Amino acid sequence: MLSKLRTSIATRLAFILVLAGVVSALSTGYLFYSYTYSKEFAQSQKNIRQLAYAVSQTAAIAAYLDDLTLAKEVVEGIAGSDLVKGVELKSTQESLATRGTMPTLAETMNFDLESPFSSGEIVGKLSLAPNIALIKSDAKKAAINHVILISAQTFVLTSLIIFLLNTQLITEIKRLAKRLHN
Repeated sequence: MLSKLRTSIATRLAFILVLAGVVSALSTGYLFYSYTYSKEFAQSQKNIRQLAYAVSQTAAIAAYLDDLTLAKEVVEGIAGSDLVKGVELKSTQESLATRGTMPTLAETMNFDLESPFSSGEIVGKLSLAPNIALIKSDAKKAAINHVILISAQTFVLTSLIIFLLNTQLITEIKRLAKRLHN
């Protein structure tokens, strides 16, 4: 009985289809994981740049005037974002406001602040430290969700193909073979 199951065309076809489905799901899953992870990571970096751009005029005014109160409001507003773990606003002479932990210069996103009154004159710098751990975690979650969806779709599609081949093709071949032997 077991040898008949191993040699039956339906079993061999089902095995080949399952193997093809698994290979397809693994390769597509890997590609989608990599793509989604990098896309989500880049989107978070873009969101941080947009956040910096949204407050850049107010930050430039605070830096130009060396206004500690306005600088603190700008920094507090940016620090409210989960994507940022540290913010620092500096004028050309001093640090006006800081919130959170500021890592090394290589790990921060720095934005020069242009004078609101004379174009081309740099009056300060806005430094943002991205919350890399959160960004990576969110990117990983999104990527894993895509892989799970692709795997589920592959499983359903492979099962459907096996069922249809068994009911349409294999049954028809067996019926034809039975008629030929009679």
